Amino acid sequence: MIVPVSSPEAIADALDLAVTMPIAEQTRMAERAREHARQFDRACVFDRLLQRLAEVTERELSSI
Repeated sequence: MIVPVSSPEAIADALDLAVTMPIAEQTRMAERAREHARQFDRACVFDRLLQRLAEVTERELSSI
């Protein structure tokens, strides 16, 4: 769930929705949130950065 942080009403509505939705939906949303958050994990970020560096380096070396 994404809500504007500057809107107390939107935050309250989202909290109300979260605590009243069925457990299965809460679980599904929690899994999706975890999956989304994993892309910001340090290991994932560095893996992508190193992969990109390797691609650029390979491209530059092949043009010499």
